[in-house]
Amino acid sequence: MMKPNETAQGNDPGPSVVSTRKKHHTWWLPLAVLLIVAVLLSACSRGNDYGGDDDDDRPRPRQSTEQEKTTEYAHPVVETLDAKKYFEENATIVDIVEIEEADTMLSEAEAYSLLKDRGFLQSTPVYYDSNGSLFNAIEITDDSENKHPIYETSYVTADGLYWVIIIVNNTVMANPVSYNLQSGKPAATVVIEKDYTTSYDAVSQSFYNTIPSESLMITKQISFIDSETLEKLTMEEIAK
Repeated sequence: MMKPNETAQGNDPGPSVVSTRKKHHTWWLPLAVLLIVAVLLSACSRGNDYGGDDDDDRPRPRQSTEQEKTTEYAHPVVETLDAKKYFEENATIVDIVEIEEADTMLSEAEAYSLLKDRGFLQSTPVYYDSNGSLFNAIEITDDSENKHPIYETSYVTADGLYWVIIIVNNTVMANPVSYNLQSGKPAATVVIEKDYTTSYDAVSQSFYNTIPSESLMITKQISFIDSETLEKLTMEEIAK
């Protein structure tokens, strides 16, 4: 299993936004889940961590313990990177929305309902707070009106392909973890519905809607992301 600060070989994880509020700790934010977030830091670090019967080779999401639900992981302190500058150099910025002005951000109840309607309750959904602690995932409550910038859950298809579903602001994206670990491509692939990806920068507390360069991320756009659609997306279909 990959450690939290490791990434799949050949994939650039992009910058990690850092807050140095604690002297000896660095809290990594998936530069807003430009998905090279969930792609390689969040999802892939847990992508091989499954539980299940010894007789069943199909991967299954492991149930988190009470301690793991609120565990923060420390990393060496690194220099804070400028999210806007990074995206200007590696993507086309569609717009930037400060979290205080993001009226489309979902509550826990809304995120839970969305994931339920799309067939993504195979694993318990979690959220990441606005301070951007990537490794402090907290399970959502299905009736809470509290709003958060990032929600995430995992899904395993009948063929054993592992996916991570991410909601950033109100943008739904899907990371084909199994495919990205095996594709050998220099950039990770992300399945999207909109014409752009959405990321969240914890330092400026802003959402970035961007069209990433292919050297940063390969996007595959489909009309709707739900469990039924992912069941039909084979490795070959993702690669097209």
